[in-house]
Amino acid sequence: MIQKIKTIATILSIAGLTFGTAPNALAASTSGDAEATLVKPLTLIATGAILNFGTIVSGPGGTVTVDPVTGDATVSGVDHLGGASQEVFQLDGEPGRTYDITVDPSVTLDGDTTAASMTATLDALSDSTSSSTGGTLDGTTGMDIVNVGGELTVDPGQTVDTYSGNFNITFNYN
Repeated sequence: MIQKIKTIATILSIAGLTFGTAPNALAASTSGDAEATLVKPLTLIATGAILNFGTIVSGPGGTVTVDPVTGDATVSGVDHLGGASQEVFQLDGEPGRTYDITVDPSVTLDGDTTAASMTATLDALSDSTSSSTGGTLDGTTGMDIVNVGGELTVDPGQTVDTYSGNFNITFNYN
């Protein structure tokens, strides 16, 4: 009986050495790849053109709408003496890349010498796509133009003053 136990132990020992060191027949390996592409950052080039609703005569109230493409003003209920223009942003970046535009939905214009204010809704459009949500940089130059216009609401009897305000506009690659 002891001889049988020694024989079984020897067989198990040999089997353990033989099978324990054999490679796993179900295992596989390969190599993977990794890469990264760096692109030119988006930059803004100042054009000097700002969103200007022009000169408006205080009176019964109404609206002045500046077209983001042409800069032309359309008025309703107010006398407008001219001077309207759209704001122009020139983007420079990686040629052919698309980007998103995010602009504040409105801007508050505060009086320079009084506590009065007015509010304008904003509209931004890319020259390349005529879209307010994004555009495509030129495939050769990497440039595009984004224009901002809007609609200013003038309250009846709005206080005579010069009004100004700031808004945020963000451009990000897709």
